[in-house]
Parts: sequence; C-alpha cells; structure tokens
Amino acid sequence: MMCGDGINDSPALASSDIGVSVNSGTDIAMDSSDVILTKNDLKSIIKLIDISRRTIRNIKQNLFWAFFYNVLMIPVAVRII
Repeated sequence: MMCGDGINDSPALASSDIGVSVNSGTDIAMDSSDVILTKNDLKSIIKLIDISRRTIRNIKQNLFWAFFYNVLMIPVAVRII
C-alpha cells in the first residue's frame, strides 16, 4: 500500500498493489491511485483496512452459503424433475 498526494508520488501509486491518495492531492495522484480518501486525514486508512477486511469476510461467507445451498438443493431439484 502506498499513500501519496503529489505528482512525484504518482508512479509509486500506480505501481503499488493498493494506491491511496487524499482528496486534497493533485489530479494525477488521484487518477493513478485505487482509493481516494475524502477526508484529508491519514487515520482514514485504518477505517479503509477495516472496511476491506469486513468486505472480504462477507464475500467468503456468501460464497460458503451459496456453495452449501447448491450442494444440498441441486440433488433435490434433480429428483423432482
């Protein structure tokens, strides 16, 4: 993860796994980053990481329950038809 706000940070933001720029940064920094923080506070990165972890956990839970449901219900549907 790279966090930057200026023209000189743009190449690093573009080549990093996750590029984070602040709203008050230059336009090229915001264009080359993946995430733009709306507040000019770097403490928002902690919230960003927390939201990302909860999102991934939610995706994994949804995949588990979809797989579980399909494993149970596909044989039931085959027997009915």
